[in-house]
Amino acid sequence: RTLEAMETQLYRRAALIVIVAESTRAYLRAKGIPAEKIALIPNGIDERFLQAATRHPEQIRAEHGWQEKFLVGYIGTHGMSHALASVLGAAERLRHDPTFHFLFVGEGAEKERLIRLAEERQLANVTFLPEQPREELAAFYQACDIGLVPLRRLPIFQKVLPSKLFEWMGVGRPIVCSVEGEAAQLVVTSGGGQCVEPESVEALVNALQRLQQDPTQRAQMGRAGEAFVKTRYTRAHLARDYIRVVCERISSSSPARS
Repeated sequence: RTLEAMETQLYRRAALIVIVAESTRAYLRAKGIPAEKIALIPNGIDERFLQAATRHPEQIRAEHGWQEKFLVGYIGTHGMSHALASVLGAAERLRHDPTFHFLFVGEGAEKERLIRLAEERQLANVTFLPEQPREELAAFYQACDIGLVPLRRLPIFQKVLPSKLFEWMGVGRPIVCSVEGEAAQLVVTSGGGQCVEPESVEALVNALQRLQQDPTQRAQMGRAGEAFVKTRYTRAHLARDYIRVVCERISSSSPARS
C-alpha cells in the first residue's frame, strides 16, 4: 500500500506520463490521472539491430545441421513468465516429424529446468544455445522459419507489447504469438503472424503445422510484418514522436507571456 501510494503521488505530480501500451491508459485514468497528461510511445526496434548481423543466417543453419529443418525459434529470456514448457510440449508432440526443430537462445531462471525436461523426454529435436552477442542476434532471428512470442495466460500479460514482436517482424519472420490482449491485436493488425491460445500445446502444434505446409502464407506474413514495423515502430520514428509530445507538454505548461 505504501508503494502504491508513492506510485500514485508520482503520477499526479508528473507533467507527462509516457506509456508503452494503450491498455495502460485505462489503468492511469482509473487512478484519476487526466487524459492530457498521458502519451503513448510504444516499444519498437533499432534500425541498427537490423543491419548489425556479422554472420549469414545460412551459415548458422549449416553449422548446426539445420539446412533441411523447419526451424522454430524462441530468442529471449527463459523466465517463469514465458510459458516455455508449452513450447517443449509442442516439440514432444512433433518429435516424430523429422523436419521440425526447435531452437531456444538465451538465458534465464527457467533455463536449467527446461533443459532437464528436454533431456528427460529425450527430445532430439530441441537445441538450447546460450545468450548470443547482440551483433549476431539478427542472424539467428533470420535463420528461423518461425518466431515464437509466448507468455503465460495471465490477465497482466493482456496489457503488454513484448519487444520480441518487433524484432521478429523487423527481420521479416512470421510469428506465432501465444499472448492475449494488446499483443495479439498488434499481430492481427500487422498481418505478420498468427495468434494462438496461451499455454495450449495443441493450438501451437496446429499453427506450426499449418504454417509449415504453406510457404506462401509464411512469406506474405514476413513481408507484412517487416513493412508494418519499419513504417511505424523504428526507434528513429518513435524518438521523433517522443520529442513532439514532450515539446507539446512543455508548451502547454509554460505560463502565457504578456
